[in-house]
Amino acid sequence: IRSWGGNDIVTVTFRLKKARATDVAADVEKQMGAFKKVVPMERSNLLLLQDRVATLRRLRKTIARLDEASRGAAPPAGTI
Repeated sequence: IRSWGGNDIVTVTFRLKKARATDVAADVEKQMGAFKKVVPMERSNLLLLQDRVATLRRLRKTIARLDEASRGAAPPAGTI
């Protein structure tokens, strides 16, 4: 998302290491803008997000903090 302008709408994925995508999706969605779309991908433990680039740039740190603060370990990818 570095090469896009702040008002462009893009879709990106975030891989979570500790948190479960289904557990953090609602918290992330509350912080998104009008163009939001959040899809927690349970099997691969990814968050698929769509919004303005500026919003997603801001959310990168928030998602990292939520992931790091998670008490429940996420299952390894492909084990569900």
